[in-house]
Amino acid sequence: MYVFLTQDFKEEKNQVVALKTAYVLMGKHRHELAAAFFLLGGDLSSAVSVCAKNLGDLQLAFVICRLVEGINGETERKLIQDYALPNAHNTGDYWLACLFKVEFLSPLKHARQELFEC
Repeated sequence: MYVFLTQDFKEEKNQVVALKTAYVLMGKHRHELAAAFFLLGGDLSSAVSVCAKNLGDLQLAFVICRLVEGINGETERKLIQDYALPNAHNTGDYWLACLFKVEFLSPLKHARQELFEC
């Protein structure tokens, strides 16, 4: 493992190996390690999806998004739309659903309208 992790993951061949390893780990239900290997392989979207869907850890998914892309990145928006917002609606947390809509998905000029539509 040590030798593998000392590889340069900017090289495409090492990224491919990391992604293959991530999929093998997914098959073994070792989701934490799979997310890490997706990150090593340069597949942010899959890493975030594993955290949100398989681990059920939206906070970890948000932290990874913000560390890699910064605030309001494309992957963060997708995370909100695909996982966080539906989860908030399904659990009946309408305050959180409104917060996601107003703060992250809507332009400020429409924020007031969105708040009253929730």
